[in-house]
Amino acid sequence: MPDGVHCVDAAGTITAINAAARRMYGYAEAEIVGRSSEILLPVGQRDEIRRLHERALGGEIVPRFAMLQIRRDGAEIPVLMTILPMRHGGDAIANVAFIATAVGKAAREGGMASAREESHPPRHGSSLSVH
Repeated sequence: MPDGVHCVDAAGTITAINAAARRMYGYAEAEIVGRSSEILLPVGQRDEIRRLHERALGGEIVPRFAMLQIRRDGAEIPVLMTILPMRHGGDAIANVAFIATAVGKAAREGGMASAREESHPPRHGSSLSVH
């Protein structure tokens, strides 16, 4: 999957991260899993993203929107972000998936796929059901 995906629990802790997100953000899995997801957010966007995270924990899909993320080296990278609630079977939502598509220079430098049109939602294959 070319999109960066990191999963965040209700407390705001990163619980999983895929290889594309590790490349995009510059972290090894052991360096970022278990840390606050705010490490990836510019200070000025943290309150807004917390609100969107809460909406997704309530079962809402937060459609793609433009934002900045922070790499390990402190560089800001523009992404298109979608936030999806996640369930295991019929259980309550305990995690949300943040799906980031790098755009512009970040996409070219990171070897990521270029941003897709807004009208074409990303395809995601997972054993987890998304609601």
